Amino acid sequence: MTNGTQTQESELLSLFSVRHGHFRFESGHHGNRWLELERLLLRPERVRKFAVELAARIRVCEPDAICGPLVEGAFVGLMVAEELKIDFVYSERFERADRHNLFPVDYRIPPALRGTLAGRRVAIVNDVINAGSAVGGSLTDLAACGAIPVGIAALLVLGPAARRQASDSGVPLEAIASLPNEIWDPLHCPLCSARIPLEDPGTRSTPGSIDHERMLSSPMRIELATIRDAPGVMAIISRCLADMRAQSIQQWDEVYPNLEVVEKDAMTQSLFVMRAGSCCIAAICLNEIQPEQYALLPWRCASGRALVIHRLCVDPARQQRGAARALMDFAEEFARGHGFASIRLDAYTGNPRALALYERRGYRRVGQAMFPRRPLPFACFEKSVAPAATPPGPA
Repeated sequence: MTNGTQTQESELLSLFSVRHGHFRFESGHHGNRWLELERLLLRPERVRKFAVELAARIRVCEPDAICGPLVEGAFVGLMVAEELKIDFVYSERFERADRHNLFPVDYRIPPALRGTLAGRRVAIVNDVINAGSAVGGSLTDLAACGAIPVGIAALLVLGPAARRQASDSGVPLEAIASLPNEIWDPLHCPLCSARIPLEDPGTRSTPGSIDHERMLSSPMRIELATIRDAPGVMAIISRCLADMRAQSIQQWDEVYPNLEVVEKDAMTQSLFVMRAGSCCIAAICLNEIQPEQYALLPWRCASGRALVIHRLCVDPARQQRGAARALMDFAEEFARGHGFASIRLDAYTGNPRALALYERRGYRRVGQAMFPRRPLPFACFEKSVAPAATPPGPA
């Protein structure tokens, strides 16, 4: 990879507004540096000179067309194509319901443009490459269109991912500037371990994304989930898993809960989600399915139907703000309104906050149960929600 001169790099970097904190990127990775890209092209003339430089470098690859991933990458790509006087196509983002941790979105060429690419040499031009989700998705779909990728170019490259993508694809990588950068899988994020609040400032409908300002100012509501909510709920579960691991709580793992379980909850209309604005921040499953471990326990509320609570989860960024209490209030009202006599649930004995939540609400322990791959038992609770009998009136 070749970079621009030191003067070019300094001038380009001055166009980016940088924030530091704990951020979730489009790829699902976590990191400590966020670039505000939306204003990069507010004054196109400031970017054009860099697009002209990228065009000069990518020209040696002899592309027939430029592909720019939406959003900002497509604007830069259009400038490069204009300078080279060749065709321009774009790739657009879509959500992948089969991915719930890393790379939950992919990129695809629109149907009307796909037929124009077979056998043609195409270079991908982006604004910034970090984890490389846009470039990687575009490379894969260009190949599916029968195109021949011949190069990758960007204004700015962060970290090593772009170099790996170029090397794996056998194409050159060009950039005006590059900066070292570190990103982490959510399950191994040191910022999560340090319990630094997580932000997702992108707010572009990525599964599980969080708009914190809107979240904090919007009233919470609980509603029946649909299958489209499953990836977002799974993203919350993944963040809860990372948060619990940071506290050495081995309640869940990569095997359970999984996307198939959450999708089944949604399809059977037993999954409920809590939203703040349009953001999904918590979920709970309510049904009558009792684990086989419950069969030998001495339940006190033995008569009447029992509602069972499964997989209650609250995004770590919203925990200890009343979301779990609101979900439990909802569950108890749901049980009463649907004629259940009691509620049953289990909680990992290595999770003291969960145990305290249920005990404060009057749930009684009836015993313990072991579940696969868990080193500690789960405490099993029940609570009667049947209306108290009305005493007889005077004769």
